[in-house]
Amino acid sequence: PPPPAPVNIGGVWDWTETLTNGCHNVGSYRFVQGDSLFGGSFGQAGNDCSGFPNDFRGDVSNGLINGTRITFRVSASGASCDYTGDVSGNPPSAIVGTLVCGAPAGTWRAHPAVPVASISVEPSNGTVVVGWTLPLKALLRNAAGERLFERAVTWTSDNPAVTTVSAAGLVTGVSAGTAGITASVDAQAAQVPVTALAIASLPMTFETVLGVEVMAADGSGRTVLTRAGILEPAWSPDGATLALTVMSGFSLSWWDMCAIYTVRADGSDVRHLTASAECDHSPAWSQDGTKIAFGRGDPACFWYCGVTIWIMNADGSDAMPLTGSGTGWDTRPTWSPDGTKIAFESYDWNTDHYDIYVMNADGSGAVNLTNDVGFNIDPAWSRDGVLAFVRNGDIWVMNADGSGGGATNLTANLGFESNPAWSPDGTEIVFVSSLENSCWYPDPPCRHAGSDLYVVGRDGGGLRQLTATDEYEANPAWLPAAPPPGSPVVAGARSNTLQRGAHSLGVRPQRRLRVAPQR
Repeated sequence: PPPPAPVNIGGVWDWTETLTNGCHNVGSYRFVQGDSLFGGSFGQAGNDCSGFPNDFRGDVSNGLINGTRITFRVSASGASCDYTGDVSGNPPSAIVGTLVCGAPAGTWRAHPAVPVASISVEPSNGTVVVGWTLPLKALLRNAAGERLFERAVTWTSDNPAVTTVSAAGLVTGVSAGTAGITASVDAQAAQVPVTALAIASLPMTFETVLGVEVMAADGSGRTVLTRAGILEPAWSPDGATLALTVMSGFSLSWWDMCAIYTVRADGSDVRHLTASAECDHSPAWSQDGTKIAFGRGDPACFWYCGVTIWIMNADGSDAMPLTGSGTGWDTRPTWSPDGTKIAFESYDWNTDHYDIYVMNADGSGAVNLTNDVGFNIDPAWSRDGVLAFVRNGDIWVMNADGSGGGATNLTANLGFESNPAWSPDGTEIVFVSSLENSCWYPDPPCRHAGSDLYVVGRDGGGLRQLTATDEYEANPAWLPAAPPPGSPVVAGARSNTLQRGAHSLGVRPQRRLRVAPQR
């Protein structure tokens, strides 16, 4: 007799699995069948056998049906597992089998999709910057409280004039206000409020494990602006454009592939400015907004690697080096108020010194301002000509020409400080501080574990803490105040260079695992 026709498993199946190492996961498959072959997709909730709670989505491939016996592979994030199973029931009502994920093995069972019994949305109370996006995630559960996936969720906004929402749950801020965003599937629905805020109300911009965040000057209203792997925010002098370091092959501990991008404050006009074979990082705007200085080279490479200061037009054209490719590195450029000079940090293997230098904007006439045996890094030039910098883990200030009786320590005995940035009026400095030096100090891309943002007056008074987390904050940048009448503004020439929507720098839908910044 002819072999039996292959069983039809097309559709959504909910499943559970248990591995020999104690890992337990739940999820759903969407099988797409063609005769004896099938593929599809899956969603999964569990710990991925790694000990960290997480959600996964991936592909089903290599599916083969022989009578009631099935085999297939699932793949996600570069890992794969092989499954076998036996289908029972007519029509099919259960699949029971085994799986192998590298060394661990286990068992799994599945049944046809059940109705959604409840739905919730994360975050439960979201904020989004006008012009930018916030992804929401719908969590579906069965009557037993287990997570379900592979269902079509309908998203709606009750006030599209404030926020819109896509079919995938991506919320876009349209104008300041609050709207209710509803996710529904089957007979279940859940609504969460999402508040859209103007970026002008969130002038503090900084980098975290989530990406780039913004908040009010008092530390309230923290809102994620971009996805993880986007670092070192730097505002143009008129506050219209944000320059960023974008990592390719995301890693917080090894900077070998990164580039400078810009994006408008309203989330539009994303531009890819540099595309070298090295890491382009630490962008800094000239005061007239026509130029960007930056570092080129891997700033995490200590062993005879050269990092140099470069300069380019604000649209990415005419890039040229300003400093040579000696041993060590030159990085962290900052412009003088009149645009004629650039200060930077420099390290030389021959002397083993970390010092602050200042040079003309064409790269000539470099002068060592600190000439100190300690670590002198992270210069930041105020609009009235004062340099803040880091010396041996404290924030110091000095006159930019080295005059005035030397430098003054503003944060003695506070902790390990880095990344000073001036307020627009020049009266305060925001900086990063950590109780522990968790980096190979003074590693330029250091992210101190458990670091937080502080503000101090330029005379050392008025110290206050802005954030308190167990992760890290780094590279703060203050959104500039509106420029005075008649002042130069950023050149706004439009090019055809990678003009993409704000979603290309959008936030990730969930928190990443905590990153330990030690090297």
